Amino acid sequence: MVTSSLSDTGPDPIHFLVAPGFSMLGLFSATEPLRVANQFHNDLFSIHFVSVDGLPVRASNGIDFKVECSIYSISQPSAFFICAGFQPDCICAPELLSRLRTMALSSTILGGIDTGSVVLARAGVLKNYRATVHWEHLAAFKEDFLDVKVTGSLFEIDRNRFTSSGGTSSIDLMLQLISLKYGYELAVSVSEQLIHERIREPHDDQRIPFNLRLQVHHPKLIKIVELMENTLDDPLSIADLAKTIDMSSRQLTRVFQQNLDVSPGRFYLKLRLEKAGQLLRQTSMSILDIALVCGFLSNASFTKSYKSFFGHTPRQEREAASR
Repeated sequence: MVTSSLSDTGPDPIHFLVAPGFSMLGLFSATEPLRVANQFHNDLFSIHFVSVDGLPVRASNGIDFKVECSIYSISQPSAFFICAGFQPDCICAPELLSRLRTMALSSTILGGIDTGSVVLARAGVLKNYRATVHWEHLAAFKEDFLDVKVTGSLFEIDRNRFTSSGGTSSIDLMLQLISLKYGYELAVSVSEQLIHERIREPHDDQRIPFNLRLQVHHPKLIKIVELMENTLDDPLSIADLAKTIDMSSRQLTRVFQQNLDVSPGRFYLKLRLEKAGQLLRQTSMSILDIALVCGFLSNASFTKSYKSFFGHTPRQEREAASR
């Protein structure tokens, strides 16, 4: 996007497609910076809400959100964002995906908020682009779309593709858009008006740091948990984990028990099974493939561990998600 000066050429129309179950926090975090920018300089942006069929859409909080019209009633937009929730595939009809591909052939900015990135990827318009998605869908997103450069960042801007991980990250995405179009000074003024203490960068973490999330402050323990999360597909032995921080297996076990009240092996298994659960609910991957990418050598061992941990089998997990 090329930086442009403030002018009287009229507002930039920004369209937001809301999908059933979308997060109002993610949507309003994207629109409020644009509204505040308009307070500083009139008519920089005009904000429009659409749905697939032009009817109100129920958000994740149960509120029915009114839209202006159907996506098929608007002309070629200058910027088009999709705001989706836990089930982004519910709007991935061939007609919508075709419309997105048509938009991609023009200079339209295409964006995804929360899991809106999934819809864009289904349409094939994120091929060879950097993109991000909400962390709960990150593992599934990586497995489903091998042609997308998935980063897991807070947000991503790659040429005319804008994606955010949802929630308050949409504030930072739109502050970057404002900065690119109308300058950094205006973006800072908008950020201050929103009492947003700084404009976060894409590489900022989506999730709370491990020490705060786990309520521990043991540096070696935090390092091991990070290593575990990065090796879920090919888990290391407890002995090898301990060696990376110059501990014995017994010492590492004691650190886990004292700080997390669980053995390192049990904690590691929990991380792998939680990833497997996300893939079962969010992808069409076979159960065997999910087992393999989560570090299990066979379907049988995976099923046994999953049932022991959660009380039901992987197949039952998937069937429940489908219902």
